[in-house]
Amino acid sequence: MPLTNPYRDGSSYHAIFQALMEAAGLTEEQLRHTVCRSLHKAEYLAGNDLSVVLSPRRELHGRMADVRGSYAAQGHLYYAEQDAAGLWRVFARQPHLSRREREPAGNGPAALRQRGCDVVVGDCRFHARSVPDLCERTVSYLLENGHLSRLVEGVLPFPRGKKRYLIACEPRHGDGDDFTSPVRVGTYYVEAHRDYKNACSQLAEFLAVCGVEFRVSE
Repeated sequence: MPLTNPYRDGSSYHAIFQALMEAAGLTEEQLRHTVCRSLHKAEYLAGNDLSVVLSPRRELHGRMADVRGSYAAQGHLYYAEQDAAGLWRVFARQPHLSRREREPAGNGPAALRQRGCDVVVGDCRFHARSVPDLCERTVSYLLENGHLSRLVEGVLPFPRGKKRYLIACEPRHGDGDDFTSPVRVGTYYVEAHRDYKNACSQLAEFLAVCGVEFRVSE
């Protein structure tokens, strides 16, 4: 079965995959430039999309072993491989995987939750592979859609406790300590040092102030 582009035409996923199909191999830097040039997207946002498209693998091992990669990817149809020179290529799966098929099978819903969570942010739905990924993609949505620029004075830094912040304009808490796990999005920093439950709860509180829906998708 020939390799075809599984992503919606006009999306950055489609642009990345098309470039991979048409070239004999591309580096991550070349792929990021493809997205930035063709869709006029910021490089850090292009990097987010690139990580999704390149996430499906032919074989993975251990607790994170899901050959389909990120749930936003179409990894049941293809997989990506990087050679020793750092060039990425994509290959059609023969045959296609079922959407539930994994190697190894994992331990059901509990194992899936450890690997990430599906969330809805405004009109966007995505699978976050980690808490930093969740924070970055959520705040990127706010930045891209102008919500952060409309915040009234005093909202930032956004506190979580007496002297701790969730999001601020510099990676430092109110008590002077640096963020433990800072995620930079534009000129903003998010403290990602928390578990999924607390991250989702605190992001939901912040997005409510921004007037944007945030919920974990079942």
